Amino acid sequence: MQNINALRIDASTVCQLNCPCCPNPEGLFKDTCVGYGTLSIDNFKKIVMQLPGLDKIELSNYGEVFLNKDLLKILAFAHAKGIAIDMSNGVNLNTATEEQLKAVVKYRVKHIVVSIDGTTQETYSRYRKKGNIGNVFKHIETINHYKKLYGSEEPKLTWQYIAFSYNVKQIPIAKSMALGEKMDFFLKKNWDTSFDQLNDNDLAAETELSLEWKTAIEKKRAPIDPEKYPFCLQLWLKQQINWNGEVLGCCVNFWQSYGNALKSDLTEILKTTLYLKTKDMLIGKAFITQSPCWRCDIFLSDIYPRYRTRYFMISPFNFLFKLFIEKRLRKIIFRLKSIARIK
Repeated sequence: MQNINALRIDASTVCQLNCPCCPNPEGLFKDTCVGYGTLSIDNFKKIVMQLPGLDKIELSNYGEVFLNKDLLKILAFAHAKGIAIDMSNGVNLNTATEEQLKAVVKYRVKHIVVSIDGTTQETYSRYRKKGNIGNVFKHIETINHYKKLYGSEEPKLTWQYIAFSYNVKQIPIAKSMALGEKMDFFLKKNWDTSFDQLNDNDLAAETELSLEWKTAIEKKRAPIDPEKYPFCLQLWLKQQINWNGEVLGCCVNFWQSYGNALKSDLTEILKTTLYLKTKDMLIGKAFITQSPCWRCDIFLSDIYPRYRTRYFMISPFNFLFKLFIEKRLRKIIFRLKSIARIK
């Protein structure tokens, strides 16, 4: 059996906000393998019980963790099994019950990253649309209250601040406020070039390194650059599982599932030709045309050009088919469908 000690499991693809750079509120994922829903305690148990060596789970991906009605049961079960839970991909913390906030302390959640892109409601809601910054700070204070009550330093709280042109001047204030709330401060650049991009010089030395893949052990194990390709690295170190059991491999993939961990054994899915060859293709050791990576901008803009010659040497026929014939076939099919619609 493959030894898996860490996973990413999406507790919810549901979110109550409408952030401009997030495709989820627009319903993009509803008709994909990601879908729209929340992880049930029964399905969480089915996934976890397949992996006796599992000791770390990150509850995250496309939605808001605290909208999951089974969250208390999920945290309690993980704690009883000795599995460390973290929410380091980020939560908006706009909606949470007293019981949930108590539970993240009681059941020793390791780390929660809270997304707060501003120090006032006006600034905050320009990106976190439909959000209420007052609710966020109220919930942070409640977590800190229970940390004091339980005499616990967990969960560690981090204030994640995406820098935009309209909030960059509030960064010093935000850092001071984070200190007052006993939170670390993590400044993040906006990844979406279509929305309010800052000049690199505007951040200068303020920008910090990614929170993920920073330990020496993980870097030593990494088959690819963990700073440059942190999402790709998830296929090796922390495989992404969807709320409905679909195995996505990484958090970027919403196009194609490798299999369903509620219907098949997860360790067997991770040993399929599709999954193994996808990993090898990312490091230039294989070529597979069926991989979801072919719809990923990270792969197409950087990894594919780097290994193009090697891909051709490994599988010349499949390479040429993918490069030339497949594109033409798609155009022909598209035209035929268009003609059929017109008729």
